[in-house]
Amino acid sequence: MLNSKTLTNKKVVISLLAIMLLFFSMKFFEKNQMMTGACSSAYLSGAANWSIGESWRVNYDEMDQFEALDDENRLAYRFEREDNAVEYSHNAIGLLHINALSRSIFFWQGDLQSIISLQQLTHIFLSLFILFLLKSHYHQLLFYFLYVINPVILYFVDFPYYYFWQVIPSALWLMYLLNNKLIKNKIYLLSILFAFIFIVRPSTLFLLLAVLGYIGYKEGKVRAILSLLLFFVVIFGIKPEAKGSVALGPWHTIYVGIGAYQNQYNIDMKDSTGYKIFEKETGKEYVAGCRENKNIKLYLGVLKERYINVLSESPLLLARNALLNILESYGIGYKVNMMSVNYMSAFLGFILILFLLYFREYFLFFIIGFSSISFTPYFPPIGAYMFGSYILIVYAWLIVGTRILNKIRRGDV
Repeated sequence: MLNSKTLTNKKVVISLLAIMLLFFSMKFFEKNQMMTGACSSAYLSGAANWSIGESWRVNYDEMDQFEALDDENRLAYRFEREDNAVEYSHNAIGLLHINALSRSIFFWQGDLQSIISLQQLTHIFLSLFILFLLKSHYHQLLFYFLYVINPVILYFVDFPYYYFWQVIPSALWLMYLLNNKLIKNKIYLLSILFAFIFIVRPSTLFLLLAVLGYIGYKEGKVRAILSLLLFFVVIFGIKPEAKGSVALGPWHTIYVGIGAYQNQYNIDMKDSTGYKIFEKETGKEYVAGCRENKNIKLYLGVLKERYINVLSESPLLLARNALLNILESYGIGYKVNMMSVNYMSAFLGFILILFLLYFREYFLFFIIGFSSISFTPYFPPIGAYMFGSYILIVYAWLIVGTRILNKIRRGDV
């Protein structure tokens, strides 16, 4: 038999090998995709020109230079603070602060590369922490391969945009669930962190409230109420105002989302679908991108009217889309132009839902739903939008698989 020292050494070696495999896997996917220069440059320029107490300011000339670069040079590019920076308020501001943090920590790297490095570091920390909390070696092994080094997951870990940060509330809830220790007054720090995550990615609102409500319920009624109040106080105190598309409503996304599945309106799930409708109806050109656009209000008004017409004429079409979207949000998500994969994803989601309800894993069922319910009624759960759900879905299958095996061993099946 192996003595305790040998077992400890073996665990250390296995852990180091697991970390090395994770590191090299992330590096392999590091240059997989990036957001358009027009969208990411506003955050990067804003981070370079931001100081505490200042508003979001950007340098459009430098943003134009950045957009003209190829992907490799964009990764290495570092924005500079400029005196001629002007105010910008088109999108939610949270990612700007993450960019400011990443470029300060990884000061020798380009701005985009520094964000990737911060996301990789966060993924390593969250993954190892959860692996440590999982009590079953079987669960640890499956979680490592299904989530930690899964290429689908690493693809988005290395995507330098705000989609990655959706995983924070999901991972923290899982840590709390596995830890079985009260955090007491630390819940107020969680409220502040969650308020910041909301400002990074507003679509996480229902997930954030669900997680905070669950932890608050476990920690006591007073802490639950105070933590939720603090969450909203911080949000309104920071005032994450946006005068662009964020403030005017998601009508572009809602309308384009109809095209996720076959429809009689010839709507495709492409941004250009909305732009062409606008140009046809108004005779005005819509310049796509993430910059201020003087026609944005008129554009969203046109798509809002179009969507309401579809809703009044074909409510069953939209109900079918919503049902498929919700089922896929419990599966592997939605893939553009891959309908066979999407129907398989919806089937897997349906099976997971049945098992979660059968085994009375009600909150796990709801928490997965809350992670995407803010958009699935009108838009499919594409991988980037769904990134915060994957860690919960993997854990859900671990629980379901264990329950099924236990029933088989007991002869209940």
